Amino acid sequence: MNDQGGRDPMRQRRWTIFVALLALGATYILYSYARHGAAIASWLMGRKVEAEEGLGAWGDSFGALNVVISTLAFGGILITLLLQRRGLEEQSADQHRQRFDASFFELLRLQREARSELTFFNTPQFDTARAARSYQTFSLATTGRVPPDGKIDPIAAAVLEVHFQLIKKGILGSCSRHDVINAYMRNVHAASEATVAPYFRIIYSILDRLRADQILRPAEKVRYANMVRGQLSSAEVLLLGINSLTPISADMRSLVTEFRMLKYLPKSSMRVLLARFHDPVAFLGRDDPLPKPLIKPTAFNDKRYRAMIAALHAERKMLRLSRKKLAMKLGKPEQFVADYEDGRRPLGVADFVDVARALGSHPAIFLRH
Repeated sequence: MNDQGGRDPMRQRRWTIFVALLALGATYILYSYARHGAAIASWLMGRKVEAEEGLGAWGDSFGALNVVISTLAFGGILITLLLQRRGLEEQSADQHRQRFDASFFELLRLQREARSELTFFNTPQFDTARAARSYQTFSLATTGRVPPDGKIDPIAAAVLEVHFQLIKKGILGSCSRHDVINAYMRNVHAASEATVAPYFRIIYSILDRLRADQILRPAEKVRYANMVRGQLSSAEVLLLGINSLTPISADMRSLVTEFRMLKYLPKSSMRVLLARFHDPVAFLGRDDPLPKPLIKPTAFNDKRYRAMIAALHAERKMLRLSRKKLAMKLGKPEQFVADYEDGRRPLGVADFVDVARALGSHPAIFLRH
């Protein structure tokens, strides 16, 4: 896993050669000064100096040279100690990587065991719809069709159950994050907590350890995360995306985003649903450019504007109008309502009047807020 493991020994060898050359150079300077001191003094003073002249002064001049040599020697010692420290740190890092590697694959093994022991049973309503083949006409949550009978993989069954519950309520295209959480908690978590919860805890432990590790390089963390994702089927990734939206998942959602766990999800209605509640980065490939940050219009900085939008939203909820139904009354796509309510685009004056009238109220009522 150490993609730069070969560079550090090479760098250490270069430093060793440099220190050795430095020591040889210092020795040569000392030898030359001792052997040719008179000639050097003549060259420096611009006149001929005999070796017998001022031998005492000439000998004293070695003191300055000794200082230089001592400084160079001290510098060489410091460099040697630094290289030794780096070598020990690299050795410690390599040992850490070996320990991490062993524990990582042990956690992967436990994750596969938890996967094999996972059980889930669909609700009677799902089984009835499945037996009547009525579920065949719904948008598919995962790739492939739902067989009318026979056993379904537990993970796929759990995803399909959430999908079915949202369809049954007629809110698949307009549901909120709260709706998805309720469908999951009531029909999956509550029914199979004993096996589903440990399964996700292991995945959380692996990703959380990856994020917290101070030794592994970013490229190494990416490779480990790719191994985790490579062990998951499309249905498992879908259920992971749903589970990470719930309060019980701690900060799993941020881990899913950081390691881009949703990037290989096939096109499906459930991927479209998850894309509404997850950061777009979670769906990007490692080489894909990051999306530009959303720059909200200046209108959103005005408290009066935000209060007006909040009043429109509250009125729609009180009337029990879904975003889709309100959009149909306005003759606009559902995304139009989602954009102005979620702050992705400002609501112009003409559109504001149309929305107020579609809600059965005079525009002035919402301006009071």
